[in-house]
Amino acid sequence: MLAETYALASSLPLTLAALRSGHISWQHARTMVDQTASLDSAGAAALEAHFLDPDTGNPARGCPVGEMPAHRFKAKARIWRERHHPETLEGRHASSAADRRVEYTPDCDGMAWISAYLPATTASAVWNRTTAIARGLQGQDEHRALSQLRADVLSAALLTGGGNQDLQGGDKAPLGPCAEPVAPPWAPSRLWWDNKGRALSRRHPGVGTSHSSNQEGILVDATTIVVIVIVVLLLIAARMSIRIVRQYEKGVLFRLGRVIGVRDPGLRLIVPIIDRLPLVSLRIVTMPIQSQGIITQDNVSVDVSAVAYYRVVDAVKSVIAIENVASAIDQIAQTTLRKVVGRHTLDQTLSETERINGDIREILDVLTVEWGVEVTLVELKDIQLPESMKRAMARQAEAEREKRAKIIAAEGEAIAAAALGDASDTMMAHPLALQLRNLQSLVEIAVDKNSTVVFPAPLMSTIGELSAFLARENQAASAAGPSPVKAA
Repeated sequence: MLAETYALASSLPLTLAALRSGHISWQHARTMVDQTASLDSAGAAALEAHFLDPDTGNPARGCPVGEMPAHRFKAKARIWRERHHPETLEGRHASSAADRRVEYTPDCDGMAWISAYLPATTASAVWNRTTAIARGLQGQDEHRALSQLRADVLSAALLTGGGNQDLQGGDKAPLGPCAEPVAPPWAPSRLWWDNKGRALSRRHPGVGTSHSSNQEGILVDATTIVVIVIVVLLLIAARMSIRIVRQYEKGVLFRLGRVIGVRDPGLRLIVPIIDRLPLVSLRIVTMPIQSQGIITQDNVSVDVSAVAYYRVVDAVKSVIAIENVASAIDQIAQTTLRKVVGRHTLDQTLSETERINGDIREILDVLTVEWGVEVTLVELKDIQLPESMKRAMARQAEAEREKRAKIIAAEGEAIAAAALGDASDTMMAHPLALQLRNLQSLVEIAVDKNSTVVFPAPLMSTIGELSAFLARENQAASAAGPSPVKAA
């Protein structure tokens, strides 16, 4: 207590201030002293500031220290110390191991407590061995609980210097330090402890029927374990021996590394460890060929993607001749696509896709026949053109359309001119046809309601009559001569 008070007053000013102000309890302050005992001054100041200084760089979040239980604060402080100063673990363990002890505490009704403060590994070993011995003493005729057996086994081991005493009737007075231990007649063996704390067993010379029944129970338990182990091994062997080949598969059987044959669909049995039966699918596989940047024969850069369909026709070759069929076909298809498209111009690539597909398939068939694979179909899926090429092709298409439109318009004008010439000849031969055409025009004009009245007249005849009229007037004026001028 004095050491804790001195450490609190000398090296933990924030904790002392919080204790004086009533923000934390004495249990909180003792926890802070305990967690900073293995830290240097800087580490202790950092731990103290983390929980008690809200203005620090990384203060503790959540409930304030004074409002949480002391055991909860102890856990949080320990976690912070182990995370930021892991080197303190060994030192604290060494100091705790040096403080190992056994304590005696009297209790009421003639009972008392014995507690041992030991390293975790030692305490765990003692507990596990005591429990194992206690479980070995359990049987059909045993009325004591496991916790009572643990206490009896431990006390017998300590009082007899390594052996069991008569554990029947736990209410008997314990043996004195000089008493000779007497083994119970029902005990299957006498337990001893060596100098390393390991339990040793020795058969008891005087055994009766209880010992025989216990020994039979042990033998039955061992037999059951052996049977269970054998059953498990048989199930594992059966699982490794049975193979199911599906309808769309074939199995290639290897025995000690050599090919024995091909197994058809169905239930197949193999020898574990010696045989291996990889399964090969015979279904058609769809394999997309990723887009490739290709330069055509006329130096145009295009991105071409395709899709290939293949299937395995020889299961043995597909396993022996090549390691990974899918990866090999993918790589060879990419290089073949680039090579075939590079031999064609852009116009041929766009218009002769069937020819390109056939060329790629023929090349792939020649290469993959040794792998036991047949390429059934190859199709170009997408052809991506540069934007400049798209604009140029659009202008070309527009110019081609304008050319065709002008040609069609000129052809129409020629046909119309020829038709008009034929119509004019017909009208000159039949003057009444022109008059009928004029009447038809009047009918078409009169369809719409308007106030315009058109009186058609033959233009050429009107011009002729007007010319004749002007000629007669000129002749009449010339015959009359100049008019006399009256004198003023």
